[in-house]
Amino acid sequence: MNVISQDDFFVKFGSIQNPYQEFTFTILAGQQMIVNYAHNYFRVISLSGGTLQTRFGASGQFSPYTGAGLGFKIPFVVPHMVLLNSHATDTMTITIAVAIGEIQDDRLQTSGTVTVNAVKATTLDSLADVALNNGSATVVSALDSTRRELIVQNPVANAVSFFVGDSGVTASNGIELQAGDSIVLTTTAAVSVFVTGASKVAKIISVKD
Repeated sequence: MNVISQDDFFVKFGSIQNPYQEFTFTILAGQQMIVNYAHNYFRVISLSGGTLQTRFGASGQFSPYTGAGLGFKIPFVVPHMVLLNSHATDTMTITIAVAIGEIQDDRLQTSGTVTVNAVKATTLDSLADVALNNGSATVVSALDSTRRELIVQNPVANAVSFFVGDSGVTASNGIELQAGDSIVLTTTAAVSVFVTGASKVAKIISVKD
């Protein structure tokens, strides 16, 4: 038989010790601020200047805290915390939120139109035809960190298909292009072509910033 306690029938009432509070401090370079407010949740609301490190309670070590918007839930209540500005020269201004309980912050609201400007390439290089090896991979464009796209075409005059890929491309792997077809590769990596047949070429256009 299941026994149901009185607690299952009644709503428990109580008060929250140390509810949500925000504190703002200015901390000079190399200085620290002790926040005497018992809490088990902490969040940085805003932070400018300096380099923040935190320590919770009287023991333990300082640890870096990377910026505003980050919260930390502690598995127990600590009586105080220490904020350290470890920067050698810069003054820090910081606003923190602490509480016993968890902070949920949904104040950020975004609306309106977001305009995105696409940055277009400025250079189009029509490169010389690349003579292809018969029965082995040929590098048609070396690695190029400034390249956005590479256009590779199998000319109609080749009259046979070829395969596009990395240095290991063969007639059994890679992308097959029939004569007259082309492919646009969005990569900065080296590109190779494999063909079976003598006197074949690949046409190349490189698109760069």
